[in-house]
Amino acid sequence: MNNWPPLPEGFCFQPCFYQDIDVEIPVEFQRIVRHLYYLWIFHAGLMLVNILGSLLLMMHSGEIERVFLAVFFTFLLTPFSFVCWFRPAYKAFKDDSSFNFMVFFFIFIFQFIVSLIQAIGTQGSGT
Repeated sequence: MNNWPPLPEGFCFQPCFYQDIDVEIPVEFQRIVRHLYYLWIFHAGLMLVNILGSLLLMMHSGEIERVFLAVFFTFLLTPFSFVCWFRPAYKAFKDDSSFNFMVFFFIFIFQFIVSLIQAIGTQGSGT
């Protein structure tokens, strides 16, 4: 039975994934998978902080485009980061799958580079 994301009872959407680190992941890898999960939560929170920062910037400079970009990146990158790098890492540790490890590393490194470019804040590189 799917249990993630945890949604309230009677919500119009239902959980999409089954995730139980204690049951599905071998004991020696549980700590790593938990840290990856916390990293994903941190990434999602950082996307929300990006929205708040762009709202503050909009109040100061009047540029609403940055708010739209921040909202777009949040609603696009948060689910994609779960499906494209956390989930493959979870399945790789669960099934000892080299293909899932490769997918995880490729997408995670790509997303890290994009985030690094945005954090540097060069003109026109994002929010």
